[in-house]
Amino acid sequence: MGQVLGRYLPPPPAGAPPSEWGDRTLVGRLLAAAGLRITSAVVHRLGLSFADAGAATNLLIDSAGHVVAERDRLVAQRRWEALRADLRSLVDDRGVTDGGRFRLELEYLLVTAAAASEVTA
Repeated sequence: MGQVLGRYLPPPPAGAPPSEWGDRTLVGRLLAAAGLRITSAVVHRLGLSFADAGAATNLLIDSAGHVVAERDRLVAQRRWEALRADLRSLVDDRGVTDGGRFRLELEYLLVTAAAASEVTA
């Protein structure tokens, strides 16, 4: 999703683009800078079911604050519909129709950490 949105949105703040929060190594470095150490990192999958791919696309757009914040600018530039179309294409590629419903699998990294001084190697 980050690759699609990157063509339309301003670059994220320096340090850790949201698309890299799923990278255990990067997260470990960011936490280390705050005096923390990863104690567990597990990739999970979340399966979401929708009436159709359009509903899935709408959820991804409506729940992404950085996309919502840029909507007026993109509408003014006549790029909003292109963003929606590109994101819909991604959803179509990643999703499957299952029993009359549209299913989209999302992946996320769940990390727990503790103060580095409390974690033994």
